[in-house]
Amino acid sequence: PPMDRKPTRRDLGFVLRSRSELFREFTALIFPHWDAYGMVLLHQGKSTESIRFINQSYDLKI
Repeated sequence: PPMDRKPTRRDLGFVLRSRSELFREFTALIFPHWDAYGMVLLHQGKSTESIRFINQSYDLKI
């Protein structure tokens, strides 16, 4: 669904289940300040260029 509303707990659960363990650990290490909204935006493909670069560099699947 489009993210023109605040993500719910259900949205966050979906994101956390669908991400790989490696990417979750990597994100927590590099971006400890990220909140649920940031994770959902990343999952929706609205990430910044730097995040896309990191994803490509580590060949991580969300």
